[in-house]
Amino acid sequence: MDCSPQKSMLGFKDSNLVSINGNRLSLVEAIVFLSVEVGKINWTWLIQTYTKVLEVREDLAAAVIMDALRHLELASLESKALDLQQELEQKWAGEGTAGRWGSTCHIMSDAALASSLVDVSGGVTCNISHTHYLPCKQGVNPKGDNKYT
Repeated sequence: MDCSPQKSMLGFKDSNLVSINGNRLSLVEAIVFLSVEVGKINWTWLIQTYTKVLEVREDLAAAVIMDALRHLELASLESKALDLQQELEQKWAGEGTAGRWGSTCHIMSDAALASSLVDVSGGVTCNISHTHYLPCKQGVNPKGDNKYT
């Protein structure tokens, strides 16, 4: 099996993953594809807890997707919008953690977060190797790029 570093271009439209390497894929297909790409280099994370170490394999594709989207957000949104977005993410997570799914605060945070991502479109090329995954500097296309419309 080829374990050499891979480059994968993740394309987003309105913050939704729509393609990998120019091929349109559903989210489920994209996760399967990335799991194979990342999995073939036996990439695993160890999460240290107080009493044991957990090995996480299932979340690798999600980690690559979420990291690429975060880089695209940083390239697309104003710094004040990013600050507010992080505050809203904390409120949203706090409401969910407290068991208040569907509360007014949770619904408002969810709607505001969704609206902040409407224009986040473009692509991020990631280098994936046995030691890391990193976005390539030239891979980020700020909004206004019609390639993903």
